[in-house]
Amino acid sequence: MSTLHVYLKGSILPNKFLSSTKELSPSTVILLSAANILKKTRPTSKGHFCIENVEKGSYLLEVLSFTHRFDPLRVDIFSIEDVLAKGLNVSTKDQETQLPTLIQIYQIYKGHAWDDFGPRMPYPIQLSPTGIESYDPKRESLKILSLFKNPMVQIIIVTMISLFIFPKLMTMLDILTFKKIVFEF
Repeated sequence: MSTLHVYLKGSILPNKFLSSTKELSPSTVILLSAANILKKTRPTSKGHFCIENVEKGSYLLEVLSFTHRFDPLRVDIFSIEDVLAKGLNVSTKDQETQLPTLIQIYQIYKGHAWDDFGPRMPYPIQLSPTGIESYDPKRESLKILSLFKNPMVQIIIVTMISLFIFPKLMTMLDILTFKKIVFEF
């Protein structure tokens, strides 16, 4: 039984979030990981990538980019013996044409179980960004009414009233009423 090593090929395709693959950050990395395996590569300027010497197993394929967000994929690579055991017709002579049978790719969702497959994807892998990364939060516009909801502003208003308005009210009282209020307390 021979060990199968495949070249995992794919490309990043433009869409509404990425008009050209040249817009990708130069630090964009494609990671293929399993339990004790980590393989990485960078896409070319045209968006193509190739991960060499990938053995049989299940892998997580992720694209790490500072500028764009990508969905992760599950990549299952089967040996020819596994495919024959399933009853599928595979030729052992030309493995390159049999790669779509030997390699199965599924979209997965973060937070779901590993065995919870999403839709099956074609081989060679075709990735498109699902969004643009934004690191600058949008500031809310200043609203005057929202200032009055702030506890510090409310304390300042009460203090101002007690410092400026109460003394003015006290001078407006007649002297007899003022003496009555002072002597009662």
